Amino acid sequence: MTKYYKIEEASKSLITGGLLSWKSENSCLDVTSVEFPALKYLELHFVRMEEWKASEESFHVLEELSIRSDYFYKEIPSSFADISTLRLIKLFDYTDSLRVSAMNIKKEIEENTGCDSLQVLLLS
Repeated sequence: MTKYYKIEEASKSLITGGLLSWKSENSCLDVTSVEFPALKYLELHFVRMEEWKASEESFHVLEELSIRSDYFYKEIPSSFADISTLRLIKLFDYTDSLRVSAMNIKKEIEENTGCDSLQVLLLS
């Protein structure tokens, strides 16, 4: 059984603390078939999830992603490079692999658009 938090209609969402139980059998956030049509700001603070799956349709108006102290998963989904509205990724207390995934998204956006439109802030 999949559980979804009530952020489908929100323009800003803060998910904080504990284990994010999107699927009861594991700690995987899988929103590949879910759309958040108004979500512009997503903050994941102290969330325990090992894997995150998303499509560009999931967060197609997202402007800012903030991740704080997440040592439990390795990367931001590469599909975030296809979100044309994404302008900022903020990482606080991040793993090296999470930093690399953010920088790869930035690089892919630059290669695809010719513009340096994504800012990545690395804060410890």
